[in-house]
Amino acid sequence: MFILDVLHKVNTFAEKSGIKIYVVGGFIRDLLLERSTNDIDFVVMGNSINFAKKLANKLKASFFLLNEKHSAARIIYKSKNADFQLDFSPCRGKKITDDLAKRDFTINAIAIPLKSICHSDYATIDFLSFPQLFSGNPGSLSYQLNLIDPYSGVEDLKRHYIRVVNPQAFNDDALRMIRAVRIAGELNFTISKKTETLIKKQCSLIADISQERIRDELFRILILENSNLYIQKLDKLKLLDKVIPGIKSMKGVEQPGYHHLDVWGHSLETVDFLDNILKEIEKIDSMWLIKIEKHLSVEPVKGRTRYTLLKFAGLLHDIGKPETKTYKDGKTKFVGHEKLGAEKIKVIAKNLKLSLKEQKILSKIVHEHLRIGFLSDSKYITKRAIYKFFRDTKDEAIDVCLLALADRLATRGEKSDLSSMHRHFEIIAQLIDSYYSEKEIVKPAKIISGNDIMKKFKLISGPLIGKLLETVTQAQAEGKVKTKTEALQYLKHFVK
Repeated sequence: MFILDVLHKVNTFAEKSGIKIYVVGGFIRDLLLERSTNDIDFVVMGNSINFAKKLANKLKASFFLLNEKHSAARIIYKSKNADFQLDFSPCRGKKITDDLAKRDFTINAIAIPLKSICHSDYATIDFLSFPQLFSGNPGSLSYQLNLIDPYSGVEDLKRHYIRVVNPQAFNDDALRMIRAVRIAGELNFTISKKTETLIKKQCSLIADISQERIRDELFRILILENSNLYIQKLDKLKLLDKVIPGIKSMKGVEQPGYHHLDVWGHSLETVDFLDNILKEIEKIDSMWLIKIEKHLSVEPVKGRTRYTLLKFAGLLHDIGKPETKTYKDGKTKFVGHEKLGAEKIKVIAKNLKLSLKEQKILSKIVHEHLRIGFLSDSKYITKRAIYKFFRDTKDEAIDVCLLALADRLATRGEKSDLSSMHRHFEIIAQLIDSYYSEKEIVKPAKIISGNDIMKKFKLISGPLIGKLLETVTQAQAEGKVKTKTEALQYLKHFVK
């Protein structure tokens, strides 16, 4: 009911201003699908920027100019119960149907006069559903609301279809091609065959779109629980190679032995396992779930979580393999692919205008993704090895563990065996457990300073002091020293 209160406030102001307004697009679509949303799009039959400014002042809300060229404005209205995003744009044409003709998909090309919503019965709107809306008689809700649907968007909603309004849609804005996949994923809809054919035919138009807009749509796809399916859909529609050029080199690169798929197929399957990684973690130890969920929900940059970054890293963790592939003595190897991959993903992230912090996170995850595999080759993992792992992976330690888990689950070649897989899982479990319960190993407390060392051994400042401090920290992790006195005594041998 809160959303209706907001609509009434906007309508009251519009009526007093003598301006006609329509509610359009995604809000109508979600209303008809009975999906909750606090984002509302309005078409103003007049000056949308002036209207939005005055309304923001009236509501004591925040005003933002989204696009001066297209006269688009946004209001963020914070009520006691929720925050609402209200977007206003002018009508593109003389009539609302002219505006709807320029929209992307039929399910978004539906409009309702704001006045008719606000003059309808509250309870009826609150429980709006297809049976109520389409009873086929003049008394149905569609007549009450004066639903404007020139492109049969409602019918496509019933059929769960994504269909372009007209063949010019992608020429007007090529980002709509990626958006079609994203909306299909969010709603579990199917893109119509004609629309898919049009996307494949016009996929090269995506080159004209800014990297920031492409990035935002791509990461909205990565948010999805089954993002793997929609990444594959982008690939089938010939969009992914153009968004991430390095993808093409991964296709068809065979990796016999431990793997059952080529590099690209393995990468997709890794993302598939990352889509369900929390279920896999629960199998190992449910005690970690809340902490790991909290870690993955952190937003290094507003709107993009560590979880979406992890899935992006999973997609590209082996991007260094094509250039490092060698074949010698009957063995296929990819020596150094993690280092090259770290460099490559950093460049890709930079091109997509991801922040410097995100670039570092992605690079670190890819660079260290083999680390657990190396540890699992040892019969026993020492406290020193655990310390060094966390020292090197830093804030990305959990992300590296999760990628290693998904990576291993997606590796099921003829040379792979259950015992090595179980060993891999044991190491991951031990590392995660240490991260959350053994801080004295993960990040030992500082018990000595560089000044203490220089004073005791009459040394000058330099790289040696840093090495000696690191030596003390490693000894702490192993339980060999616990106090400043013990640390200085321990260092005597190393100083000599």
